[in-house]
Amino acid sequence: MSFGIKDCKVYRLADAGGASPGWTLLFKPAPYFLPQQCVREQLAFDGKYIQIEIGTQALGAGGCCTTYAAYRSQDGENWQIRRSTSTEKWQTLGTPK
Repeated sequence: MSFGIKDCKVYRLADAGGASPGWTLLFKPAPYFLPQQCVREQLAFDGKYIQIEIGTQALGAGGCCTTYAAYRSQDGENWQIRRSTSTEKWQTLGTPK
């Protein structure tokens, strides 16, 4: 399974069953009422989990993050989410569409 990240949007390479594979959107930042920019994105594998972290910042603001989420999965199908940098608690997330 292959994953990619660009501008705080996370993609998975989809097997097209013999046709050309394509990238499908897996996760994106939560909506925010002001324009925002991607300031934190990380995609890593620690030997046990695929770990993804994305964070945005309102334009003209400092620090991180207007929106933030960390995701992890052991199989690339079943995901957990951590919605804040101030918690270590992971919650089960439904399978992304």
